[in-house]
Amino acid sequence: MDQPRIGFCSGECLTASAVADALDRVLEKHSYSSVRGDGLVEALRAAIDPYLRPFHNQRAVKRVVVSTQKELISVPVITIRYFESSGHQQLMYLEDRQEPVPISSKMQKLETELASEGFLRIHQGYLVNGFFVDRIGSGAVLMTGGERLPVSRSRRPGLKPRCLALRREYGDILL
Repeated sequence: MDQPRIGFCSGECLTASAVADALDRVLEKHSYSSVRGDGLVEALRAAIDPYLRPFHNQRAVKRVVVSTQKELISVPVITIRYFESSGHQQLMYLEDRQEPVPISSKMQKLETELASEGFLRIHQGYLVNGFFVDRIGSGAVLMTGGERLPVSRSRRPGLKPRCLALRREYGDILL
């Protein structure tokens, strides 16, 4: 059985047991009072670093480069919540931004390029990042930010199994 993974801001993932081993190493070498604050951070960094070395030569966070009307912008894939079709452009909703970003790309191209990153086409007008799906209802998905997005009848049958497979891949525990 796969172990749950813990993600770090740099994009690497470690198993929970690897992090626990590193923490045990820190705590057996230092008393709690000697590793408070910055000392704890440095001690943990030193203990976890051997586990992260295999990832150092890899590109940590995948990015998507999109074209807006004025510029090209690069966005980390993990911050994209969903895309909504709006006429001849798509609206990109980001985790750290209130207003959507209008981009010049076809929904079909977005779907093709982002399928391997966990994006799910739930409707002709919506492509969602499976990581941000909180609930799947009979005719809609509820996103972690509270947005309720429609699911088309033709996409309903395959949506739940694909979403569960993604959750398993993310290391979530499925009961």
